[in-house]
Amino acid sequence: MPFESLLGADLLAQMAADPFVASIRAQPETFVWRDGTDGRRRRYTPDLLAVMTDGSKVYRSVRPHALLLRDPELSGRRPRIELECAARGAAFEIWTEREIRESTCGWPLLRVASAAEATVAAGLPPRSPDDGSASAVPGIVLRIADRLGLWVPWQGGDTFFARSMLTGILMAFRCKLDRDPVTGLLVWRPDPRGA
Repeated sequence: MPFESLLGADLLAQMAADPFVASIRAQPETFVWRDGTDGRRRRYTPDLLAVMTDGSKVYRSVRPHALLLRDPELSGRRPRIELECAARGAAFEIWTEREIRESTCGWPLLRVASAAEATVAAGLPPRSPDDGSASAVPGIVLRIADRLGLWVPWQGGDTFFARSMLTGILMAFRCKLDRDPVTGLLVWRPDPRGA
């Protein structure tokens, strides 16, 4: 299977090892459209298409994190790319070295949701910032999500889920909050599995 970078190869290997991925296609198709403002012909080829075991599909592209920070809208093409993916019944995600290679000991505050967690998140009731469901999420969690660059989260057990505004990837963060008896501050309770 062709790939253009070591980062792309690492994502491909990660997807191939994921038991929830049924099939993978590299550079599956090129989206072509005319720009509505200047009439120019635009095009975009996602790096990978993953079909999951539950039948859902996701187009994934690989970008260095620094480059994505400089141009999160992909030169103005991102809304149209997301529309093209949605028209094919798929989501769109941009993976950087942070999601592909970086790992931390124990349970980090924020990480890419596992396939099992994505299944849990898919079963949660839909919500949007306008439907009032954000009021069910603790204010501190909303503030943390905002600081981490996440859309409004929703809760599944003791985990909160939200999509990254930058990458579109479903993220999970643990919010086992305890109130410190001395200071009254909310603090994260360590995971019993340890680091």
